[in-house]
Amino acid sequence: MGYWLTVHWPLRVDEAEDVQWRNWVFIAEGWEGVGRDIGPGDRVFVYETQTTPRVREGRRFVDRRPGRKGIIAVARVTTPLRDNPNAEVEELEDGRRRRWRFHAETETEAEGLLPLEEVRNAMNKPGFSARIPGGLMRLNPQQFNRILRRFNRTV
Repeated sequence: MGYWLTVHWPLRVDEAEDVQWRNWVFIAEGWEGVGRDIGPGDRVFVYETQTTPRVREGRRFVDRRPGRKGIIAVARVTTPLRDNPNAEVEELEDGRRRRWRFHAETETEAEGLLPLEEVRNAMNKPGFSARIPGGLMRLNPQQFNRILRRFNRTV
């Protein structure tokens, strides 16, 4: 079994809070290598950033909700990493383009909020910023269990 931390941007203001894919693992095109070992049965924490660039759609920008800057869920992976070659390209207000082409579905076990400072303490990484290349990082079992104990107090 593998243990992971994935980073999500806050939902767009025009997205429903209960979207099916809310706590799935997403990896942008070009970063799929970071998820090559993820698979069914693995457990993953979902970290939500506080802010992110707005999305450009034609001439308008779509805002995102305020993010929670912490771990918001723990989930179990239910599918292998899948490739969606038809995934849309997202254009951000700063000119970057992202195509969230790869995903692994999950089943949410619990939702809560473990703020960034608590995540840092649990990981013994005072400078941890949740800026993770590719948006997915492996945790060792000890890190996962320390974070889980603290997260469970927030549920």
